[in-house]
Amino acid sequence: GVKAVSPISSGDVLLSVPVGAVLRVVGGNSRPPSKLQGYVSDETWCDAQWWGQLALLLLWEKGVGRAKSIQPSSMASWIEMLPEDMNTPLHWTEAQVEELQYQPLVTKCIRQRTAWKVLFKQVQKDNAQICQDDFYLACEMARSRAFSGPFVNRLPKDQIFLTGLLVAVSTQLNILDATKAAIGTALVLLWVVGNALVVPRIFGLTHYVMAPMIDMVNHNGMPGGAAGVTYQALQATFEVLSTKPYSKGDQVFISYGERSNDQLLQYYGFVEADNANDVYEFENIARRLADACSKLSITAVGLDGYASSNPAPTLLAPTGFDPTFMSDMDKMCSGEAQARKVLSSLLQEELGKYATSLEADERAFEALSKSSDARTALTLMLRVEKKRLLAKNIATLSR
Repeated sequence: GVKAVSPISSGDVLLSVPVGAVLRVVGGNSRPPSKLQGYVSDETWCDAQWWGQLALLLLWEKGVGRAKSIQPSSMASWIEMLPEDMNTPLHWTEAQVEELQYQPLVTKCIRQRTAWKVLFKQVQKDNAQICQDDFYLACEMARSRAFSGPFVNRLPKDQIFLTGLLVAVSTQLNILDATKAAIGTALVLLWVVGNALVVPRIFGLTHYVMAPMIDMVNHNGMPGGAAGVTYQALQATFEVLSTKPYSKGDQVFISYGERSNDQLLQYYGFVEADNANDVYEFENIARRLADACSKLSITAVGLDGYASSNPAPTLLAPTGFDPTFMSDMDKMCSGEAQARKVLSSLLQEELGKYATSLEADERAFEALSKSSDARTALTLMLRVEKKRLLAKNIATLSR
């Protein structure tokens, strides 16, 4: 984590990292950096998602799988500070993952292992010196420490300065009149800015960045609780800007984005209590709704059509279901009261199917001692948070 060593005002720059000191890949970039030529094949680089590409860059900087005669990385000091392991479900046994009791996350963990294993086999085919443990740890570093945003090029200050200098000299020597000089300057600046800022946005390019020191700042998902990370194109730096005052000794946080507890546990190794961005996923909710309607003797019109037009999982947030979904439910169940009754029944059934109750999990979590292993604590906390989310929404729907 990062703490304030002196009082900080809102709007202050807390950290600044030059673009040349970060690891960065651009989504959709089909060619590896020149330094990775021969490290892995172009095909492997193209097949890798952003986290795999960042992992390969990190491994190269660490000196894994390449000749030691190559100049040492300028990132050596930062690399020495990186964790040597992470307590994520990737390292748990299948039985331990099943103890989470939350099937959507169990399924995601299985898919993650499969995807990483496939990519590793392809990487090792290109470079046999890269072992699985090193590759997986690099992937975890990328998934847990990188941030993303719209890609923008560096604004070329030298070109801007040179343009201004040439215009000034041309005007003074009467080579150009003031009007033509102004028009020419505007056109050049429009091209420079457009090439750096506008064109990448038109193509929807996204960059993924691992920025030394910024990646050491912990996460806070509460509204207003985190500093902001921005890219300053003119200075070509990534900056952390405070959004509120800090006193000496206060811990500074950034937001890793709107991450559910599924994502936080799977890739970061922690669970956030009262996570405003947490969700509960329902696969094939139309079938579940049909069962609930049947038990309550309520007729729901159009469930089959809803299922075919909404194949993605339905998400339940701490604030409830999506308003559009609630509106559809009102129509299908012939009124809000009927819809709320059906949904409350569905959530009660979901809460009741768990092998352990919310109350039992809360007692087990409170009884944990300092010597208890972290995996048990994370498992119980995830279960408690998911069940509390269900219980909260049952109470809201039953009012």
